[in-house]
Amino acid sequence: MASPFLVLVAILAHLHSSTSSQLAPQPSRINRTSDGRGPELKDAILNASLHQADAGQELNTTLPPTDGPLVPFLIEGGTTLLYEAVLSGEDDEEDSYISPTYLGKQITCEYTQPDPNTGLFDPKTYPDYNCNLYIRHIKPISHLIGFRQMMLASVIKPIALIFCPTYAVIYLVPQSNVALVMMTTLNYTELQVGWTQWFPTFTAVLLQGFPYPEDHSIMWGYATQFSYSEVGFSQDPHNNYFLDMSTKKYRERRLRRPAGGGENLDEVEWREFVGRKKEMLGDEFVDPLERLEEVAHRMYAKLNVSNPRANGSRPSAEFEVQQKDTFWRIEDSGCHHRIELVENPVLKGDGGLVTLDLHDSISFTIRALPLTAIGRLSMYRPLFVITNSHPEVLSVVKKHEYDSEAKIQTAKVMLSPTGKSIGTSNITIRATLSSIQCAGPNELTYTVQVDHEKGRRLWVNFPIPICKSGHFGRDRPWKEDKPYCIDPHVILEAGNAVSSESHPKKIHIQDSTPIFIKLPINYRPPSIRGEEIPLSTHTYNADPSKPAYHNYYHITNDTRKLRKCNFRSNRSECGCSDADKLADDPEVSDCKEMVYTVPRAKSFQVSLDYDPVMREQDQIPEFFRPKDHFSVYIEEINNRREFTLYSQPTPLLDAINSDVRLHEGRGPFYNAQNITITLHGTGLFHFKAGLGKFDSFGEVTGYFTVYSDSNELNHIKLVVVMLLTITFCFSLIFLGFMRVRKRLSSQLPFQTREKTNGIRSSNLVYWKWISNK
Repeated sequence: MASPFLVLVAILAHLHSSTSSQLAPQPSRINRTSDGRGPELKDAILNASLHQADAGQELNTTLPPTDGPLVPFLIEGGTTLLYEAVLSGEDDEEDSYISPTYLGKQITCEYTQPDPNTGLFDPKTYPDYNCNLYIRHIKPISHLIGFRQMMLASVIKPIALIFCPTYAVIYLVPQSNVALVMMTTLNYTELQVGWTQWFPTFTAVLLQGFPYPEDHSIMWGYATQFSYSEVGFSQDPHNNYFLDMSTKKYRERRLRRPAGGGENLDEVEWREFVGRKKEMLGDEFVDPLERLEEVAHRMYAKLNVSNPRANGSRPSAEFEVQQKDTFWRIEDSGCHHRIELVENPVLKGDGGLVTLDLHDSISFTIRALPLTAIGRLSMYRPLFVITNSHPEVLSVVKKHEYDSEAKIQTAKVMLSPTGKSIGTSNITIRATLSSIQCAGPNELTYTVQVDHEKGRRLWVNFPIPICKSGHFGRDRPWKEDKPYCIDPHVILEAGNAVSSESHPKKIHIQDSTPIFIKLPINYRPPSIRGEEIPLSTHTYNADPSKPAYHNYYHITNDTRKLRKCNFRSNRSECGCSDADKLADDPEVSDCKEMVYTVPRAKSFQVSLDYDPVMREQDQIPEFFRPKDHFSVYIEEINNRREFTLYSQPTPLLDAINSDVRLHEGRGPFYNAQNITITLHGTGLFHFKAGLGKFDSFGEVTGYFTVYSDSNELNHIKLVVVMLLTITFCFSLIFLGFMRVRKRLSSQLPFQTREKTNGIRSSNLVYWKWISNK
């Protein structure tokens, strides 16, 4: 069998992934004793309500009683696992059990026996055996018969162990968690119904009763583990123990005999269980009692000792129970710690709401400061409990650390989406020893929404950026300005100083090269049909009182639309703010005045940021793994095509662009950190950039505008100018040639302009000259 430590680790891991409700103050407390239930629950709640109504009185810290016995298992040092049993028989509305609100509460127990002189029970008889446990986790279970939930508890003072003075034999019935246990030389007593018989490293059995009324050396019960096959083993004396965390109501119900006589509940349940097994297995069924006797026989044969139970003999002596009564209760553990959130730029110390997208994460540190001796003692163990209400949506990673010098414990925590789906998770952080008596908060609760937050967008960075104040209140808490950024107010002031009724005007800022241009009134960018036929539905720098821009054709007028200026008589009624005049969102295109400008056909680089919820420098390096880059697609919303885009290819980009399931027809995708743009046309280009579904849970977009300087010649004008230039150059060459030819002709020894009888004078002179020779 696996070691108890490994089993405990596995169970702890399972418990940490479970969910639990938030702690809430309990209104009442009633002691759980074995000799009575105390006052009625109604009276106790009323009494506690009166206590809470009086702010000057001390809070009542006792909790309602529970009726299910507790079965300790895996008692390892300072930790134990408790199983809470279900009351057998008919359900009673008054049956009570431990609820999730008991997290952080303490279980205390006192063991008593009657005073030999007075015969009264004295709780102080065995003070050294009184237990003290703190409930840390509660997890419902359904795979074990007889149990309803299990609890992980920190042990301050352990539960008293009662040694079993004889050999014990155990048989686990296959395909169940039902067990038979036998003391070889002693008989059990009815007082042990509801007790736990613990076999270290193996199992613990909640004793239910006597399956065979004629033999009280055998009891049956529910084991804390499920057995898929037959398991039988024995334990030597003083290596198996009894623990008493029973309740009177549980014992009374199990041992109650029907009116008029008959079998006890324990006898009925055992007979029904055996009947079901016999019906299920048929001829293969073997009576568990026979199997138990076989295990005992093998044990004695191994010990080379004669079997005292041979020939049907049975023990006659009873196990002497020195411990006559048990008194245990659940109560508030008291205030032992103060929980604080270490300063964090995103989270607040009193909880709140935060939204995380697909690649977002938040890391933070919490600390606990001890207030009492118990608080200081618990510092050496992992103290913080984090409950995650929706682990399918949100992943939680934590690491405990103890500062021996400062005497405090800290926990580093990182929250990040699992990526499986969107949703909301409540994260509750508390100490294992929490109390309503603490003056400050007992826990920190954060609501984490895993989804794309409305309003988060992509931001563009131009070669010469606008300073952070250019976003005019748009929340970019992590944006850091470059030393050479331009103040947006300076841009607007420079733009107000010039007029651009019908032509764009370059804006000179601090006598530098113009990098911004002021758009004409009612400007619309060129279309594929030419600069004089704009077809865009967006109007920039709109003024309803001024003539439309290049409104020469019906199709131009039919496609013109206004947004903020619609149904307005002039620009002052459009409600354009200073932020709108620089904004690139299509919804405020009517207000857009100033545009970043670049020369036509000259490449420039931009990058796009998706601001994180928490900056990299604020994250805990042990957990945080920064995302290398985002991939974006880029479109031109005015249907312009005279531009090219380029970014350095990577295997990731190649995979995205080659798989239609990833790019969904939106490609190609580019590296958001480095995109080269070349504008081949003139006028305004209005770009839309967006993340793919593999980088966000929602539609994340951003817009930016660029103006290709209209003073740069377009293709048609360039061809015309080239033709005119060539014609002019050839004309100059021709005129020069004619002038040189005339000068050369005047210096020749003959003339060519006279004719004599049909013969050119030049020829006649030539012949005369020949004759003279």
